[in-house]
Amino acid sequence: MSETQTLLQNFGQVYDNPVLLDRSVTAPVCEGFNVVLASFQGLALELIRKVNIK
Repeated sequence: MSETQTLLQNFGQVYDNPVLLDRSVTAPVCEGFNVVLASFQGLALELIRKVNIK
């Protein structure tokens, strides 16, 4: 039986991917995107806090 793969995966886990890139390639890319996402979330929270203070 084949395993169905969806677009949504658990956060922090890297699985085999449809384009067959090695995990040594995809893991650093995923980590980089996680850092960028966290940075934008931090900036958004800071902006919201500043707007609410005024």
